[in-house]
Amino acid sequence: MSQNRQVNENEEWGRILSASLSDTIEHIYPLAAEAKQWPLFKGKAKEKSIHRLGNLVLLLPKLNSKLSNKPFADKVAEYRKVGLQCLDEINQNHQAWSPDTIQQREQALLDWANQRWDDLWING
Repeated sequence: MSQNRQVNENEEWGRILSASLSDTIEHIYPLAAEAKQWPLFKGKAKEKSIHRLGNLVLLLPKLNSKLSNKPFADKVAEYRKVGLQCLDEINQNHQAWSPDTIQQREQALLDWANQRWDDLWING
């Protein structure tokens, strides 16, 4: 990552973290999703997917509010403009958003955390 991009990303994270956390948590699959815009979510998968770690990302409150219930393609287009590495991962690795995608992303995030903070875990 270039030093310029790192500075911009650090500034963006500073703005996100200085805001109220409840205003910055973006649900990629929205809380009030319209079925026609999110056809891969059916039945119980809708409720089970919404609050999973793999479905969440931090954004500036203004952008979070703007993207609220938009379809995935619209969200991805806006994510590209932000320039955060975690959003780039979503843009590059996911053509569509589904319960399976959420589960896969969640496992990847947990694996990442486990690798980075393995020495902090207490093995019992």
